[in-house]
Amino acid sequence: VTVRWQRPGYAALKHARRCYGHLAGELGVAQFKALLARGLLAEDDDGFALTPAGQQWCAALGLPANAPHARLAYRCMDWSERQDHLAGALAKALLDHHLQQGWLRADPGSRALQLTPAGKLNLLPWLQA
Repeated sequence: VTVRWQRPGYAALKHARRCYGHLAGELGVAQFKALLARGLLAEDDDGFALTPAGQQWCAALGLPANAPHARLAYRCMDWSERQDHLAGALAKALLDHHLQQGWLRADPGSRALQLTPAGKLNLLPWLQA
């Protein structure tokens, strides 16, 4: 299995990909860990809720702080990393934000996402909380 992830087609998917509209792979797992380490999410009965710091952070980014018709945030098992990444309305809004900022770029014909030079400067440091 380890050898499979080293193949070009699989390596890109392992690094970053779409999973039902949210970020998965190594970057998705790192994003989830950073949100928790920074105290932006707190576990609740429905998955995760934004902490007061998380609400301020979302407001500063222009992201929704609630999800009236969808679950805001919950765990999603990452099949390549065997760890959780974040799913839900917040996760989808974050991926949209990363794409709009030009930090990630969709790979045509694939679920793979490419980290751009701008993403290396702006997103990677934030993920290494």
